[in-house]
Amino acid sequence: MAQPRKKLRHNDSYVQFGFIVINSGEEENPQYVVCCKVLASSALKPSKLKRHLVTNHPDVQNKDADFFKHRADSLVRSRFDSTGDQWKENTAGLRKNLLMLLVRIALFITKHSWQKICLIS
Repeated sequence: MAQPRKKLRHNDSYVQFGFIVINSGEEENPQYVVCCKVLASSALKPSKLKRHLVTNHPDVQNKDADFFKHRADSLVRSRFDSTGDQWKENTAGLRKNLLMLLVRIALFITKHSWQKICLIS
């Protein structure tokens, strides 16, 4: 009988590669603090984390751990919760409000354009 797969766990030393962890239910996913990209939980291995850093962000690969810790603190403060759900909900609400504002502006412009046309005639 096959043994259940061992779940990979986040290690605080992964911040040296620029990653923090996001908990989604029972699963931990690494999130890169520079580009905010969330990787699959299977990428929670030092070699894969380092590969993302070297391949996608060579300009910061030689930065020290303090640089990444500062970026991680900023990223965590910018979120409302550990999963980012409230941020997504808030973003959806902002998009809806922006759409409503654009519709009102379009109606306002149309209304005033028709008034000008009627005055000219």
